Amino acid sequence: MKKTIPSYYNQWIHLFGPSILASILIILLSSWMESVSAAELLTIPIALIILSSWEWFIHRYWMHNLSKRLPFLFKKHRIHHQLYTDQRMSIESYQELYFVLTPFQAIVLIFITIIPIFLILYFISLNVACLFIIVTLAYFIVYEMTHTTYHLPAHHWLKSNSIITFLSKHHTTHHHPKHKVKYNFNVTFPLFDWLKKTYRRFEK
Repeated sequence: MKKTIPSYYNQWIHLFGPSILASILIILLSSWMESVSAAELLTIPIALIILSSWEWFIHRYWMHNLSKRLPFLFKKHRIHHQLYTDQRMSIESYQELYFVLTPFQAIVLIFITIIPIFLILYFISLNVACLFIIVTLAYFIVYEMTHTTYHLPAHHWLKSNSIITFLSKHHTTHHHPKHKVKYNFNVTFPLFDWLKKTYRRFEK
């Protein structure tokens, strides 16, 4: 396994670097907002619903099917499922975060994509544009951190939280070889798994 991890790879930069950048952008965008109205605050739940749908769609159709658009997502995710099944979810060393965290190409795409989204929403209002991107970046941070937690050893203190325990079991079910292309495509929260009827309860 170690032979397939690039020699230049640093798991801590991969884990914290993009999230720190996202946090800086969140602070910057927050400083641009003024006099946010109640109607503009509706951007937050709307953004969460949209992001949950994107997470579900990308995971279901691009990460589990070879796509001409983003072939690296499928290839990296296939390795992820080969290494981690419902019988063995835990990484053995932190270097294995290379197989758990979002690929660098996808991270770059995320940060590039938010620029045109921001510009489009700016025509509605600056506050709406800022709020949507803030929620998007926060969603990315939560995705990376929760997914990492699911693949930590079972006794790790971060897995003692009841919400993380539930979500970890939800994700473990997805890693069952028979379920990976059918169920539990949401990683952060199973909203669209419920809506699309792809939610499956954890089975021991």
